[in-house]
Amino acid sequence: MRDSQLSGLGALTVVFIAVALPTATAIEIIAIRGDPIAGSTPAGTLQNVFEGPVINQVGEVTTTNYLEGTGYDFSNNYVVLSTAGGQISAVAQEGQPAPGTGAGVVFDRYNQGNAPPVINNYGQTAYQAELRGLGDT
Repeated sequence: MRDSQLSGLGALTVVFIAVALPTATAIEIIAIRGDPIAGSTPAGTLQNVFEGPVINQVGEVTTTNYLEGTGYDFSNNYVVLSTAGGQISAVAQEGQPAPGTGAGVVFDRYNQGNAPPVINNYGQTAYQAELRGLGDT
């Protein structure tokens, strides 16, 4: 698996994540810049930065990216993504409520460099994140 860029036709650049399983006969593109992301709030599309894609033994992928679109800024545009369930969708998003925490506590930043998200063969994604808001101490 690799995150890549295809360039050509003047200014056209396509950024994508492609997966090739050992038993595959072709590479499958699972996300392209500008694709809508299910579960993102507000509805967003992928920017051009894929960080640390990880694949499990059944071909599901998790990665991180930035979202773009109306309503996005530095406080809510970072997202953990997964293809478990058949389509790429948000697992956790910066600025959204963190399950199991107090009211007003949201995801802040994800530790992308040293601890990329991982996905097991049941499609469960694990990731390291910081929290912000009331009761986050």
